[in-house]
Amino acid sequence: RLVFNLFVVWTLTGLWHGASWHFVAWGVMYFLLLAMEKLAGIPEKIKGWGPPARLGYRVFTMFMVMMGWVVFRAPDMGKAVDYMKNMFLLRGYENYVTWRYVCFLLLGVALSTPVFNVLSGALWARHRKMALALGSVGCAALFFMAEAGVLSGGYSPFIYFNF
Repeated sequence: RLVFNLFVVWTLTGLWHGASWHFVAWGVMYFLLLAMEKLAGIPEKIKGWGPPARLGYRVFTMFMVMMGWVVFRAPDMGKAVDYMKNMFLLRGYENYVTWRYVCFLLLGVALSTPVFNVLSGALWARHRKMALALGSVGCAALFFMAEAGVLSGGYSPFIYFNF
């Protein structure tokens, strides 16, 4: 019954977002992922797994979420496949990988690991005022860098205006 309910909910969720096959594919993709996770009992089993396995599970989850965003945002499934080929450089677009993207990728990886929390905790314990100032300046700098990236990307309408 759980699998059937997941199928209905995610298929209807895909249809609710738009009457196009790529939205249905997006919903069915999430249905398959959630059904496999529930049937395998992963939420309960993950508690006993070691750190490398839990990290691998998190990486797989984020990878699938990103692939879902590609399917959701693409105008059709053909374009979604094209986007994925470009993402993994399967089309010879080496100029897609610029130093700007590499720097943002490395920064994102560094800030999402426990190492950053340990280092910031050590800084906080020794120098609270300096840690607060660095945190505030860092957040403001990241905000303005992200804003500059969005604004330099050109016109990008809000996705739901298309409906």
